[in-house]
Amino acid sequence: MLLNPFAGLFLIVLLTQLGGFVESILPTYARWVLEAIGVLVLFGAILNAYRRPRHDFLRFKLPVLRLVILFGIAFVLSFLFSEDQNLGMTSMRKYGYLMVLTFLIIYFVDSADRLKAIVLAIIISTAVTGGVAIFQYYGVGLILPEAAEGSLRYVRKTGATASTSNPTSVAHVMTVGVALAAVLTLRLKAWRLGGGVATAVGTIGVILTVSRSAAVLLVFGALWLIYKFRHNPRLPGTLAIVVLLAIVSVPLVPNYYWDRVSTLSEPERDWTFQRRFGYHLVGMDLLVANPILGIGPNNFRKRYTAHEYRYIPGRADEMRALHNLYLSIAVETGLLGFLMFASILVTTLVALSKARRRITDPELGAYAEAVQFAYVIYLISSLGRPADTNKYTWLLIALSVVVALVAHSSQSPDRTRPPRDSLSGTSGV
Repeated sequence: MLLNPFAGLFLIVLLTQLGGFVESILPTYARWVLEAIGVLVLFGAILNAYRRPRHDFLRFKLPVLRLVILFGIAFVLSFLFSEDQNLGMTSMRKYGYLMVLTFLIIYFVDSADRLKAIVLAIIISTAVTGGVAIFQYYGVGLILPEAAEGSLRYVRKTGATASTSNPTSVAHVMTVGVALAAVLTLRLKAWRLGGGVATAVGTIGVILTVSRSAAVLLVFGALWLIYKFRHNPRLPGTLAIVVLLAIVSVPLVPNYYWDRVSTLSEPERDWTFQRRFGYHLVGMDLLVANPILGIGPNNFRKRYTAHEYRYIPGRADEMRALHNLYLSIAVETGLLGFLMFASILVTTLVALSKARRRITDPELGAYAEAVQFAYVIYLISSLGRPADTNKYTWLLIALSVVVALVAHSSQSPDRTRPPRDSLSGTSGV
């Protein structure tokens, strides 16, 4: 990693969804493994800086990275004026790591091949997580039904942040790999077999997390794909195969999955709907009371349990995160931090759209489309998740910038030098 920092970045992306494997090997130090790899990558970047062309450092002048720095400043200001800085320090460490990781990805993922490698790492980790979930349920759960019924959220032992994770968080990040694989399967012949398997395995893995929001997202994503590929001559055949497989698979889906999904039409049957509504009520009240700098990073957990909110619907006594990425950032870092974060998202989404129009190479265009589709799906799913310190939030931000830069490079006469418009902001990044 010191000699080849990109290998370290690839490993970080690959292991982000496979925390359970890391825990099984290093149970005591698992939580520090990815951070340690990140530190090695950073040292590798410093040690190898003299080998890279001087103009590579111009990437750090990109407008979107300035917005990331401004968001970091807003974050620090919010922390300094927060009520509980001990809670905030946890988020400070995470944000510091994630911002460095964002810069490193943009710096080292400097070619189409490296972009494809990172996308492949995401898809592999999703397929592995889904595969383990399938094996543990159908290989173990059918033999010991009571074990499956009581603890089927097996993917927590393999994915996301392992034992500190919950099934909905696992489903949240798995949808990124499923979205990437689905688009590449439909666009590129080379991906038809492997991508199709990864899409199917990842989708089943998401279903086995018993996440209702992920179920809704899968339906939305499928309908969006059908619309996107409505003129594709292969669409009817693909739909026929998918429908046939779905019909055959219905008896294999756990009964309690249907029971849980059915609560979408009968929210009174599940108290978690009230609890999530309560998060938003508390969050809006805190935002109105602390509009500029917010209440401080990670402080919602403590403020949520305050005595004045004891009558909020679904409120429990334990500390809970606000399950909405955007409202969470607004509440904890104020409108100042939210404005910076929203600017980052808008800038990267615009950059992706421009990049897709600019790319003439069909394969690179397919990867750009896949990243864009996965990014939008993830941002939609973040309406119901506390994803501000999720690695995938910042990974997708970084990949969006990378796609835009690679698109510029593919059109530049001198492919070793980032074009000027990518540095002046006209590229959207």
